[in-house]
Amino acid sequence: MDEITRTLEPYNFARCALVSKQWNAWFTPWVWRTVRYCKDIDKVKLEYHKGYIRSIQELGSMNQFWEIIPCNLQTVEFKSQRKQRGYDLKLAHFLSTVPTLQNLVIHAFGTLFYQDLIKAVEDHPGLRNLTLQCRRFGSPSSFVRFIQACRNFQTLRLSTNDSECKFALEDQTSSVEHVWLHCKDIHIQHLSINIDLSLFEADILIPLLERTFALKTLELQHIHSSETMRQVEHILKDEKRPRLEYLRIGGVIVDTKFTPSTYGFCGSRDSIVSPGGVKGPETAFKLEGSPSMSDPFFRDLPLYFKDAITVFYALSNRISIHSLAILLSQLPNLRSATIDLESKIGFEVDGVTLESVFSTPWICLDLKILVMYFDYARPPEDGGYLIWESYVGPRCLEYIFSQIGRLTQLQDWSIHTRVSVLSLRTGYLHLLSGLKQLRLLDLSSYANGSDISLEEAKWMLKNWEKLETLLVKSATDGRNAKLRKNIKKNVLDEIKRLRPELRIQ
Repeated sequence: MDEITRTLEPYNFARCALVSKQWNAWFTPWVWRTVRYCKDIDKVKLEYHKGYIRSIQELGSMNQFWEIIPCNLQTVEFKSQRKQRGYDLKLAHFLSTVPTLQNLVIHAFGTLFYQDLIKAVEDHPGLRNLTLQCRRFGSPSSFVRFIQACRNFQTLRLSTNDSECKFALEDQTSSVEHVWLHCKDIHIQHLSINIDLSLFEADILIPLLERTFALKTLELQHIHSSETMRQVEHILKDEKRPRLEYLRIGGVIVDTKFTPSTYGFCGSRDSIVSPGGVKGPETAFKLEGSPSMSDPFFRDLPLYFKDAITVFYALSNRISIHSLAILLSQLPNLRSATIDLESKIGFEVDGVTLESVFSTPWICLDLKILVMYFDYARPPEDGGYLIWESYVGPRCLEYIFSQIGRLTQLQDWSIHTRVSVLSLRTGYLHLLSGLKQLRLLDLSSYANGSDISLEEAKWMLKNWEKLETLLVKSATDGRNAKLRKNIKKNVLDEIKRLRPELRIQ
């Protein structure tokens, strides 16, 4: 280790991230000697996976580490996977010893938001971006006091690593309402509260939003009360407030920062994922679960974002055909859509009859990219007998394909289903003759990968003259794998003969 230290001596590191996988590693003398030569270090990342704090004196040893680092330290990420105590004292002392700190990320177990930490955060001269994840956040009053202490921050992100996080018992001498009476205006620009506020959500969120006028991005989760949702909606619709660039409420994300704005769906609760893994601002509207489009809050959302260009609905949740019709009938500027329809595609949904759905035309006629996931629904049963009279699955598919056939600018289409719907026998394929601009057809997840007959392949080549790329599925395992491969090979050989320039992958 001394040899490593001497090797580092001539260098002056402009940026450095120090990572420890074990707590005790930070108490070895060579670490202190090495760090002395990192004169311009500005970022430190600590990960304590196997470490532990044996006594409060050991915290003092840790503080010696900060004292030997030059005053350029700006970013610290602290992560621990152990349930430890004393975090408030530790963090409070740490903040007081590093005045240049601007960005702090804490992932820790335990309970935070007690008086020592609140005062240290409020008095810190440089801290502007704070991310905290812990098990509990003290009482509701201490939670509000902490937000008030962070009122001049640019970014504040609060989350819990406990799915059943509950606030500590409230102090009898104070209440949330009393604390809010003495709070000043909050200037946070980027606020994320990924915490189940439970019974206190209205007492915390409503006064918070009423005092926060500089918000650019807002993320709120776990709103249980519809009344609280309506109050939040009313506040955010106030014309006197600046327009949000990014909004997430109860699983709904709306992003209006980019021009034109985007509007999408996603199913992941813990992360924001761009459609198709594309980097950038393509995903903007995130809807978790399957809310009813008859709810005015969700029904009116498309009206506010008519300039949307992207719709994305991930696989973990599915959208009803009624909701799909409402969305695509109100987004004229849509350019890209990824939709996962409910598996029970043939039944009445959202309390409305499907007759009104079938008469709703899509107006996104300039759509260029479409990815669709869907399956047939079986007819309902009564005493073990199928009720064919109420089975409207074919009519739903006819509606969907008739609307897709109107998308004359569609260039990229990916279809994911276990049912052979691109069939001349069913008539659905004839509805798609208007796709004259189609360039890429992805059938890699279509049925079993080999359900396109030779006649259907010839029909596609005849009607989709600009088709350049065809993605197909490789032979599947099982006793019929060889047969499927032979059938597919015969069809593909004929496709190559008829159109040699077509790329088949």
